[in-house]
Amino acid sequence: MQDDSEKDADETKFKQIISSLRFLCNSRPNLAFCVGVISRFMSKPKESHMQAAKRVLRYIKGTVDYGVLFPIGRKKTAEEITGYTNSDYGGDPMERKSTSGYIFMVNDAPISWCSKKQQVVALSSCEAEYIAGSFAACQAVWIKELMEELKLPSVKPIQLKIDNVSTINLVKNPISHGRSKHIEIKFHENLLLLVQQIFHENGLNFLLLFEKNKNRRVYLLNIAIYLKFQILIIKILVIIFT
Repeated sequence: MQDDSEKDADETKFKQIISSLRFLCNSRPNLAFCVGVISRFMSKPKESHMQAAKRVLRYIKGTVDYGVLFPIGRKKTAEEITGYTNSDYGGDPMERKSTSGYIFMVNDAPISWCSKKQQVVALSSCEAEYIAGSFAACQAVWIKELMEELKLPSVKPIQLKIDNVSTINLVKNPISHGRSKHIEIKFHENLLLLVQQIFHENGLNFLLLFEKNKNRRVYLLNIAIYLKFQILIIKILVIIFT
């Protein structure tokens, strides 16, 4: 939070530190959130912001051996792509906006991650998690297409794991609820895009499963679109329009 009475920091030095930290985020997923928060004060940073940046540097100095691990000996297929998404609620004390975050794993190795402040003010934790899920869904579609272009098809359907019960129920039944009818259409459309585009090559068709892991309290959103159902729809459309 900005405090006008606080001493100003060296803006040039602060920007240099933040630029270096953001570069490190490309190989250190655990830095994404804290660096993202500090980056919000690039204009007229205060001494407290500089101290926060230096604290991150001290943490990095003590964890120089941390990094992303890609185990060798794996098959040349993306056997399992799993995404984890989460959000705080009103974490920004000034704008009261929430922060979304996701990380995608391919064969248990992280390949994509992001922490970003949401563009709108969520009115509930359910809405904040729903927006975060929509944010991750767009990335999931891109990852699927990238894997296909690299000739690394996914053996299993992409899983998007969300830890909010209300959000899962809203995705399962996206009707105009009293407390969710104000949510922008684009967030619904993004999740619908995930349902429509992420598919399993050896499946049956249009399976939308919500499973509950009782041990970890994690809810799995397993999405697969199957070829047989698509063929059936095409045949029906041909009959209708001929």
